[in-house]
Amino acid sequence: MIRSQHHPNKIRFSLGLLAILLLQACSSSDVFNEYKPLTGSVWHRDSVVTFLPELTDTLSPCKLVVDLRHTGRFAFSNVWAVVEAYAPDSSLWLKDTLRIQLADRRGDWLGAGSGQLLDREILYRSGLVFDRPGRYRFVVQHCMYD
Repeated sequence: MIRSQHHPNKIRFSLGLLAILLLQACSSSDVFNEYKPLTGSVWHRDSVVTFLPELTDTLSPCKLVVDLRHTGRFAFSNVWAVVEAYAPDSSLWLKDTLRIQLADRRGDWLGAGSGQLLDREILYRSGLVFDRPGRYRFVVQHCMYD
């Protein structure tokens, strides 16, 4: 794997990274799907990626998927991230640390892609039922030192 120099408080991605939040109803139709590009191909440790879906269905279970898009020049085989979700009243609804495995033990990239761009989709949660309608806030922040 190629290693590059990193500032301690940021992860440098070649050509950028997109964090993607996708909510799907169990029928597989998208409830919410949004891409967030990172400026300058850098995800600073203190930078957060925020998604603000307006959710109205309080009955159907949903799947929550996090997707990272990167190039094959990323220096690590995984990314650790903290995912927080806040209910419409701003109360913390859920919080987890998520390991997103980008490559296998041999160093081969996981996920799908074309050219140098690779998408790694992770099922974060399934069976989620949003008990209140309104605007939820999902915050994703990497928690890696290097």
